[in-house]
Amino acid sequence: MTPEETRSTFDRHFWAAGAVDSRRQNRHDPLVNILGVPSVRLKVRSSLYVVAVALIAAVGFAEQSPWPILLAALLAVPSSIVALPLYYLAYGFLALIPGAKPSSSSGSATFAPDGRMLTSVSTGMPAAWFTITAFVLGVLTLTVAAIVNVLLLRALAARRRSGAPVTTQSSPQGD
Repeated sequence: MTPEETRSTFDRHFWAAGAVDSRRQNRHDPLVNILGVPSVRLKVRSSLYVVAVALIAAVGFAEQSPWPILLAALLAVPSSIVALPLYYLAYGFLALIPGAKPSSSSGSATFAPDGRMLTSVSTGMPAAWFTITAFVLGVLTLTVAAIVNVLLLRALAARRRSGAPVTTQSSPQGD
């Protein structure tokens, strides 16, 4: 066989299986279905859920208010049980970096007789990079938790549709 014949035979068999020429695979292609690769593309409802969690978390972290953060965590409950402790662990490690967050704060201000503030000096504020990193890390943590929830629900729904018995260590036959 010549190299051209070999290449055309390969192309005929490969492209006949349903692969897409643009180097993107469609989840309905036979190659993807054979491998059992689930699609991670979010549907509209799932996307709205993830965006809602991300926006509520962003509002909470931007305003440094616990209520929106707790609401976002409650919306992402199964995964946020693991995600929030990991966030606070990462926050603690970031705070250990010298210059990130001073151990004490103080300040002074000078006021005019009519009550207007003339000058203000404060020390001990967290570094700007620390504040921004903590904000982004918090929003990303809860957003990823919401995405993991979507994928877990999708896997649970696929398992229920397949009719496969759920097995545990106590009952390996699925009883």
